[in-house]
Amino acid sequence: MLRLLVEFREKAEPLGVTVLRVASEAAAAQAVADWADSLGAENVLVATEVMQRASLIPAALETSGLRIHSSAPPEATRDAPLGLSLGLLAIAETGSVLLSEPSLEDRTV
Repeated sequence: MLRLLVEFREKAEPLGVTVLRVASEAAAAQAVADWADSLGAENVLVATEVMQRASLIPAALETSGLRIHSSAPPEATRDAPLGLSLGLLAIAETGSVLLSEPSLEDRTV
């Protein structure tokens, strides 16, 4: 498993993607909060799947001072500085991620 993560990182990072491995939802929330801070973002769009499957993350982001917004139509979200979606699968050979977002609003996050 670790070999695949290393391979994924090697494929994804040259494309400008940051790949982090964290031990918990709290650590994931801290990584997102740090990233938001580096961007100067005060708001985070959060896809429905994240709210349902990783509910500790949005709560921890709010605690860190970020405002959480749920998904919305593309015209309302296209210029958002930061969005959070849930990846179901990662393909090490290509550095690709399969997202789990059934609605158009969530896919635009």
